[in-house]
Formats: sequence, structure tokens, C-alpha cells
Amino acid sequence: MAEKHRRNKADRHLQKWRPTLRPDRELYERVARGVAQLGEDWNMNSHYEAWLRYCAHESDEPPPRPPRVDDPDES
Repeated sequence: MAEKHRRNKADRHLQKWRPTLRPDRELYERVARGVAQLGEDWNMNSHYEAWLRYCAHESDEPPPRPPRVDDPDES
């Protein structure tokens, strides 16, 4: 039984890999506020997916660019 547990733990690296984007928190929050202004159909995940589809040539149009959102710390 212990051998099986060790083998399963060792096989974790064989699971499907998914990248994780970890941008700077302030940058992420600014972009999230801008994407929220695109409409209720848009969120960060849908915007990332649309951008990836454009980069992979599954779409001929890039996703809409969010409006500029000023950083509240910059005055």
C-alpha cells in the first residue's frame, strides 16, 4: 500500500499542466478594473482566453482593449 502511495505522489508531474500567470498585484487590479468596464460579458479569464485564441490564430481579431484606468496611488 505504501508503495502505491509513493508511486501516485511521484506521478503528480504527469498530470495535465496548466500555466499560472502571476502578474504584479497592482497591475492585475488595474487591468481587472479596466476589463470590468468592457461589459458584463468580460472578466479577466474571458479576456485572457480571447487573447490566447488570437495569439493561436483561432481568431482574427484581438479582444477589445480595456479603457485606461489610472492608478489611484499615482497623483
